[in-house]
Amino acid sequence: MFFGLFSSKVDRLKKQVRERYGQHDVRHDAMARLLQMETEESYRAVVSRFGVNCDSPTYDEQEKTWLADRLSARGEDPALLLVLEEAIMTGDRLNQVLAVAARLMPAATYKARLKLAFERRLGDHRGVDACVELVHALGALGGEAATQAAIAAAADRSDEVVLAGIAVLADLDSSVAAAALYGIAFDPLQMPRVVRRAGQAIAGRGFFDPESREVVPEILAEDFSLEGGRLISRT
Repeated sequence: MFFGLFSSKVDRLKKQVRERYGQHDVRHDAMARLLQMETEESYRAVVSRFGVNCDSPTYDEQEKTWLADRLSARGEDPALLLVLEEAIMTGDRLNQVLAVAARLMPAATYKARLKLAFERRLGDHRGVDACVELVHALGALGGEAATQAAIAAAADRSDEVVLAGIAVLADLDSSVAAAALYGIAFDPLQMPRVVRRAGQAIAGRGFFDPESREVVPEILAEDFSLEGGRLISRT
């Protein structure tokens, strides 16, 4: 009976926390009450707040920032860490979840969870937003994790995921990144906006073409040219 009453209370507070058109004070109070409980169920309910955008952008940002700060101050609470791992694997909006996880999890654990979540989300059209956020998070780690994620993202079917991969590749300084970007820019099957973004990234970094191509794709011909083995912006 007690567990049933407790569960019912958590469900009620979760509903208040996720009420998009509710009052700021009500959502804030519900979050505070859930945090006080310190159980997997209550953490799961309050973390779900990150997956909802309320009607006031100002309050939405304030509430999520407040919640992220409070969660980050919890330290290595096993119940919270478990819920964060679940959210990374299944959540739709991950930016705040990832920010909290990066503060609380050991670096090796955080990296491993990101890689596993990315591998599972890649190619799933239902998880495009989460996949994009995971690509950027892996990109922020740098090194081999960033390179592998960016190259895998660049081969995805979703333009948004490919664009995220391009953004990460543009920050890497390697022949692998250059080859991947040129591959996208000269791929006749890619969408025009993806090709142009790859071209901008190449020109911005001054990458040389490892295959020394001599003809610019029609999509890029108006704004780019090939000079000295590099794709150069005309503007």
